[in-house]
Amino acid sequence: MKILQIHDVKLPFAGGEKVVRDTEILLESKEHKVVTYYGAERESTTIIGYLKRVYNLEQRKSVEELIKKFNPDVIHIHSTNRVISNSVYSLKKKYPHIKFIRTLHTFLYVTPGNGIWNKKLKDKKSIAKEILQEDFHNTKNKISFVLKLIKARIEISFNKKYIDYFICPSTSLQKYIIEALNLNRNRVVYIPNFVEISKKNISTEIDTKRFLYVGRVSDEKGIDVVFRSLAEIKKKGVSNCTFDIIGDGPELNNLKQLSKDLNIIENVNFLGRIDNNKLEKYYRKCIAVIMPSVWLENNPLVALEAMQYEKPIIASNVGGYPDLVEQNKNGFLFEMGNYKVLAKEMLKLYNNEKLSKKLGEYGLTKLKRDFSKDKHYQKLIKIYSK
Repeated sequence: MKILQIHDVKLPFAGGEKVVRDTEILLESKEHKVVTYYGAERESTTIIGYLKRVYNLEQRKSVEELIKKFNPDVIHIHSTNRVISNSVYSLKKKYPHIKFIRTLHTFLYVTPGNGIWNKKLKDKKSIAKEILQEDFHNTKNKISFVLKLIKARIEISFNKKYIDYFICPSTSLQKYIIEALNLNRNRVVYIPNFVEISKKNISTEIDTKRFLYVGRVSDEKGIDVVFRSLAEIKKKGVSNCTFDIIGDGPELNNLKQLSKDLNIIENVNFLGRIDNNKLEKYYRKCIAVIMPSVWLENNPLVALEAMQYEKPIIASNVGGYPDLVEQNKNGFLFEMGNYKVLAKEMLKLYNNEKLSKKLGEYGLTKLKRDFSKDKHYQKLIKIYSK
């Protein structure tokens, strides 16, 4: 089978870019012919670049030339909202014999904001609508939100018309996207991300007082929630609990100041960006990985990496995390933003290597069962072949 992958940018190499690359490697290992088209090395931040995000005729021409040359059976589209634009979707009219597949890596079509909330969602019948309303209420820049919403609505119209099947890496996104786009359930398929199970094993002594965060340092990631938990833990007389932060982003300086204000500066290590191939020792050294997001995460690769290295996960009970964390089996889920509950969960694992290993072992079993590359491939090829 010949598959053409389409994705906005090569850099920065984040979760979405890793999924695109890993999918290419997986498909080629099964003897499929794969070409991955990137709209640009990096996204443009010029005014013209922003305007072209709505409809980019040059990108359409480039993709069509590649279609004529490569003659794919499947076009698998990942992200198009930053560079490529909606222009490629209507190529389906010219090439109806080609299967058009779309992987949704974020909750953009549910809400264009960051999804940062301060209340529980209650309306189960129209939860996608409630997410949008709550997100708008909490966003600081209403004009920017409305412009993003209009752009997202335009993208939705193109997607609904031309995409044959949508892939959602989390069951929550699958549920919300069916409602938000008013789609037939048969067009929306749950296929989680995967990781290659590493056979490497760096001998690293576990620091039973050390917790780890890996990812972007921005407000929607909820790192401040962990800081307040550390302060709460300190009030209980535990002064040597340590929190390593790997990554950078716009909240870095604010968090450094917050660590001073909460008197936990000695408990926090800001380690900056670290290459993926050097992360293993940090995973292996920690007692658990914390994922405290206050927005809708989808199927973050960091959670899969934590399971790969047999580490428990402590995560917010929001978005795709319930797919990844089974309560008291491979970690703990806590109410989003509730730093007191998070502190209690951290203390369960603090200085408790036996519990950490028990939860971590189950996590690896779960990874092999639910998030293996072979299982991912079987589900993916089934959609390609429909």
